[in-house]
Amino acid sequence: ERFKYTKPDGLILYSTGDARNDKLVMELSELGIPIVLLGQFTHELAEKLSWISTENFKSSYQIVKHLIDLDHRRIAYVSLSSIHTASRDSIERREGYKNAISDAGLEPLILEDTVDLENYNKVEFANTLFDFIEEHQPTALYFKNDATVYRFAQYFYDWGIRIPEDISIVGFDGLKIQFGFAPFDLTTIQQDFERIGEETANTLLRLMDSP
Repeated sequence: ERFKYTKPDGLILYSTGDARNDKLVMELSELGIPIVLLGQFTHELAEKLSWISTENFKSSYQIVKHLIDLDHRRIAYVSLSSIHTASRDSIERREGYKNAISDAGLEPLILEDTVDLENYNKVEFANTLFDFIEEHQPTALYFKNDATVYRFAQYFYDWGIRIPEDISIVGFDGLKIQFGFAPFDLTTIQQDFERIGEETANTLLRLMDSP
């Protein structure tokens, strides 16, 4: 709210994609404040404001195609998101998966769960994931992001499922996990965060010069 009164020369908004914030963001834009969206944002905001993002659809298609080229035929897409999030990148990653699967003549296997990420039961989702794997018997899992992979990797070992001997896993983001936490080398889409930051800043400066 304070931005309404201080009125900065420009804003880069790196949000969680929470649709409840869209009204406030548009109010700031209507005050004449140049805004560039970065990271997760809703489709509605993307239709009205400038934004910078990774090629989510294309990247998602490519990593699924990589699994298909390795002769996987039962590839599942796994997504854990906030109940308040309907971000454009999530939609594009799922659609990239579905298109790659369709082009290969395969059947999509999708596990999507929306929870309150601040208060959700981690064990409950882990059990949901295990039940999904038991029912559909995928040979590969494509997680929407690396964070979810690392958050639930230990459960696979608890269940006696070896990675990659029993099931292959890929992710998205290219997160740098420190302190030796990563239990395995994860095949993932590497986002160029530095380039994204540069493009975002340059876009905002151009908007400030010529709205």
